[in-house]
Amino acid sequence: MILSLCGSIVAGARQPHGAGDVRTIHAPEIEELLRLTNETMRAAIDEDSFTYMLQAVLAFENVPVWDEMLEQLVQGEFELENCPSCGVHLFVAIGADGYFATSGDYAIEHDPPKSELTPVVPSGLDLVARRMYDMAQSLGRENLAMRLLYLFGEATCPDCRKTFQVADQVIKEYS
Repeated sequence: MILSLCGSIVAGARQPHGAGDVRTIHAPEIEELLRLTNETMRAAIDEDSFTYMLQAVLAFENVPVWDEMLEQLVQGEFELENCPSCGVHLFVAIGADGYFATSGDYAIEHDPPKSELTPVVPSGLDLVARRMYDMAQSLGRENLAMRLLYLFGEATCPDCRKTFQVADQVIKEYS
């Protein structure tokens, strides 16, 4: 988990901190951390640990948003401030609770309005998403690979019924 923590620290280097250009100053160390993470992630004891390690790889490679937000797949939920069409607050569940979008707090409400997510087909993934998917697949992390297909797939707002790409909205809100 130490490499995951290092990834979180490096991912935070974009935030104002007064320490200078951390990525330039510590480029050799970040390269070594990337090498170590790629090497050791194969031995991750469970899918959650693997997800954190994958997020660390993205941090060391300076991939914005997913270097901090991929871990939401461990939590099983992305909270979106606004539906891109109607502006309603949304929760997007990807995991143990199912694969759906809702405008209600499904954790405490009895039966909030929901709409099922539609996964993207692997050939429809962009370069970064495809790399994450392929890495999960090749290392036997089938559940994570499936979650990635939903993350990069589509959701329909249960209020306005407009469809949007989940990952695009996450990137828009967390960039």
